[in-house]
Amino acid sequence: MGNAHAEIGALQQAADKGVTKGADAVMKVTGKDLCDYCQKDVVAMAQASKLNSLKIFAETKTAYKTYEWEAGMARFKITETPKW
Repeated sequence: MGNAHAEIGALQQAADKGVTKGADAVMKVTGKDLCDYCQKDVVAMAQASKLNSLKIFAETKTAYKTYEWEAGMARFKITETPKW
């Protein structure tokens, strides 16, 4: 966990507290987008922690992105809206 990004750490902490099984989780990331590493590993962590779904709202300097995952999906569905 020492090298994990915050998204992974947050899911791990929730799983350790026993609040993820069957839950619908929401996260907000500001200032940066999810890196490629996190996009893959957050899905793996969501699966391992037995979440029902996960939605991440990310805001960068140029766009708003929504990452949506539900149990059974192999990867995020990503929606991007440019900032104007």
